[in-house]
Amino acid sequence: MSLFKKNFHSFTKIPDASVDMVVHIKDGYGTPLVTYDVNITNKDRKLIFKRDDYLIEADPEYQTATLSVYNGLALKHAFNQSVQFLYCLS
Repeated sequence: MSLFKKNFHSFTKIPDASVDMVVHIKDGYGTPLVTYDVNITNKDRKLIFKRDDYLIEADPEYQTATLSVYNGLALKHAFNQSVQFLYCLS
């Protein structure tokens, strides 16, 4: 995913230093954006944000999250959704 590599640092191993959250990003999810509606659920001990073009799954302690995205626009929106949600928790 070249968009990610251009804008973010990628680690193949989680650093030994303390981090607030580890985010895994996967491409190939969903369909092109149809609606901006986001369905938010809590299932199987995961907080889930689901939209046509992205899926965010976070553990209950908010230490890890997986962003599955359709394309660059979905990555941008999923990342922003994650940051906004975490900001509301603090």
